[in-house]
Amino acid sequence: STPLHYLFRSSLHSSCIMSRALFAVAIACAVAVAVAQPAFPDNWTSDQTNQIAINQGGVKNPDGSICCPPDAPECKVQTGFSAAIQYQWYSGNMSATKGPDNSGIVVDFNAQKEYAVLANGSCTAYCPLGGQTMSPGIGIGPNATNLGKVNYNGRMLNLYQVLTQIPILNITMEATNFYVDESGPTPVPVAIIQLIEPLGHQIGQQNNTFVTFVPGVPNKDHFTVIGAASCPMSKNCNGNNGGDDDGGQGSSMFMTARRLASEGTVEMPEANIVSHMGVGQKKIQLDW
Repeated sequence: STPLHYLFRSSLHSSCIMSRALFAVAIACAVAVAVAQPAFPDNWTSDQTNQIAINQGGVKNPDGSICCPPDAPECKVQTGFSAAIQYQWYSGNMSATKGPDNSGIVVDFNAQKEYAVLANGSCTAYCPLGGQTMSPGIGIGPNATNLGKVNYNGRMLNLYQVLTQIPILNITMEATNFYVDESGPTPVPVAIIQLIEPLGHQIGQQNNTFVTFVPGVPNKDHFTVIGAASCPMSKNCNGNNGGDDDGGQGSSMFMTARRLASEGTVEMPEANIVSHMGVGQKKIQLDW
């Protein structure tokens, strides 16, 4: 298939923006009883699109657009879009997110580093992983709940859901929905949709779509990192010295959310769309 264009962009407006996607932040997971999961290959390649929307104080219109009211100066609505090729080499303990020119991010779980690389593989910067491990398949995990078949964009797909909650208090912080086509002999991932709702208030969403999905070990040239030993640490690791998927925010945000919930305080975090290491896929960053 023809690779998608490699795009990284976001926007901030005080007027109307179309909202069609979802988001996530990684903290501690508390979920329902585990069920049998679809068996995905551990090594694969996929053209993917990623859409993000943040709505803090905006009003959703019947046509799906979101507007900031003129009398709400603190309202903030943001959108972000990116497209890339994802290479998953689980048997080699590495992954990569690349553009058509082969530049992008290489994650080496053996070295516990992720590298920003140019098209020829030359390293420009790295961030530490801090003990993070690679997930098999597409990362559904063993604790998802099978919600059965649902209609997704006109297709009947199986929906698997994972809830991220504050333990004991049972307050949902995030819901992650995995849409899977199981109509054929092997399951095919279609989309991962994540809702971010700190303290039960939804403020963002992210939609990761699998445009293509090809099983098999990717070409190992995509994981080349030249000059890894002398590559400088990035100044844009977003405090990630602990290996959290959210840029090191997970533990501190979890503790803050639990404290606020126990106090009965309703305080929403400041949300922004950022690029990992300045060049990677867009994601949400929350600050309390």
